[in-house]
Amino acid sequence: MIDQELIGQVAIKRYTVIQEFKEAYPLHNYHKTNTVTTLSDKFNIPSRTIWGILKYGEQFSKEKFYNDFRKPNS
Repeated sequence: MIDQELIGQVAIKRYTVIQEFKEAYPLHNYHKTNTVTTLSDKFNIPSRTIWGILKYGEQFSKEKFYNDFRKPNS
């Protein structure tokens, strides 16, 4: 699908950043800024771009998006 360009590079980048955020967020003790900074370094893109991607993902399924990132009750 990627080789045939059925999925655009932007969509792949957004998906990858969102999935990596979901995995890294709990590892950073639910600190969004620390997680975004780590992803910014990992993907070599500005942290502002990471924040924009996360905001973009939020638009599609706001409730599910926030539920995925919500800190579990202790």
